[in-house]
Amino acid sequence: CTLSPIEPPIREPLGDALSMSLRRRLMTLLLPVLLVLVTVWLVMQLFADQPQVEVQPSAERVWPVETVAIVRGQYQSVLNLRGFVEAPRSAQIRAAVAADVVEMPVREGVLVEAGEGLVRLDATELDLTVRQREADLADLEARLDLEQQRIANDRESLVIEDELLALTRSELLRVQNLATDEYSSQADVDRVRRSLQQQVLAVNARRLAVGGADARLAQARAAIARAEALLAQARLDRDRALIRAPFAGRVASVAVAPGDRVTPGVELLRLYDVHSLEIRAPVLRTHLPAVRAALTDGALPGTAEVDGQHFPVSLSRLGGESAPGRGGIDALLTIE
Repeated sequence: CTLSPIEPPIREPLGDALSMSLRRRLMTLLLPVLLVLVTVWLVMQLFADQPQVEVQPSAERVWPVETVAIVRGQYQSVLNLRGFVEAPRSAQIRAAVAADVVEMPVREGVLVEAGEGLVRLDATELDLTVRQREADLADLEARLDLEQQRIANDRESLVIEDELLALTRSELLRVQNLATDEYSSQADVDRVRRSLQQQVLAVNARRLAVGGADARLAQARAAIARAEALLAQARLDRDRALIRAPFAGRVASVAVAPGDRVTPGVELLRLYDVHSLEIRAPVLRTHLPAVRAALTDGALPGTAEVDGQHFPVSLSRLGGESAPGRGGIDALLTIE
């Protein structure tokens, strides 16, 4: 066998090992310092790039003072109130008949004159009702004429019936005398007596008819008066198919449209009078004694500002009640 010589182990010099360890420790100490220096440099660059703000010197605070010259004289107190405009005279226009809405010539917010048409309803059914009432009235008037003719005939017939009754009594008296002298039979007497009784019944019936003539005429005239009233009501309903403005004003709201079916009492629109507007403003209880004392001398003049415009107003009265939880009473100012 061949034996190779054993090589001795390689060993680093002691000086090189110490220098590497020293370098590592030095790097460990210098790295944080380097990072701090870089950070400081970056911050300085940011502050250097920031715009420079000029420092304004602080001004001394000035207190404004206004002087007013006192002038001797008589002045009135002024009370500022905040309120709202209302219309005490407003109307809810409602339908008086059952019909279909045909036309609505007005719109919300428009001004209308007194008597101007607001809503037009279909009057076809109302015209038919008027024609029916006219026919009923004509029928009753014809019955009244017929009744008057019947009464005149009954009165003439009563005179004739009385004459026939008198003749029948005379005939019965003659037959009885003849029967007494045996010139007539008892059968003839009974026949004439029967005729007399029938004539009495006819006269009584005719007198009853004549006596009730006034009552029948009164009934006929009452029926005619009722028919005339129904006809007038039907014509009034037909006229109500065209609804007109009761006064000049502004349309506040419209509740129906063409094609709607309305019944009596249904609201069609609301209208308020623009010439009777008032301003309602609450007055605190602290000011009420002074306001009441001033009202004893008459209305209080004032000025109202509405939408940037000024209007003369007058305070003539206060509200009649104070709602719970409110600290005063409403003042009602009339716009002149």
